[in-house]
Amino acid sequence: MKNSRPYGVGLFVICSVLTGIIVGYYGIAYATNGAAGLRSPRNTHLLDLWGGYFRTYIWVGIAWMVTGLGSLVSAIGLWQGREWGRKLAIVSNVGHVAGWLIIKIACRGFDNPPPLVIIILALPSLYLFAREVRDYCHARPNPVIA
Repeated sequence: MKNSRPYGVGLFVICSVLTGIIVGYYGIAYATNGAAGLRSPRNTHLLDLWGGYFRTYIWVGIAWMVTGLGSLVSAIGLWQGREWGRKLAIVSNVGHVAGWLIIKIACRGFDNPPPLVIIILALPSLYLFAREVRDYCHARPNPVIA
């Protein structure tokens, strides 16, 4: 029985690494911008009005950092053909879409069309439910720890 890696898994791993790096970077940027807004001494009169707004940026930034890290870790698991990597990739991509929606609702505006984000992040996750991917991840033996 030959159990080679499907080409789609390799492409998904590359996309997961790139997504993890980009989303992690933006998570750091959002969290630091929110923290800088809360700590700015010049904006003390604005903190009463925008304190919740800055805190939203911090929490969404942290969530994006976590999902970015999840994408990177899931890429490792998928490359090795582990079932946990497949499941983590699905959860991470759901987190990416949810984080995008939360920050857009917090900003009260949608500058990028939602279908574009769904095509880029959510639709590739459907490939992880394909039989060839499930078979590839289920057929990999777990290493024995001696």
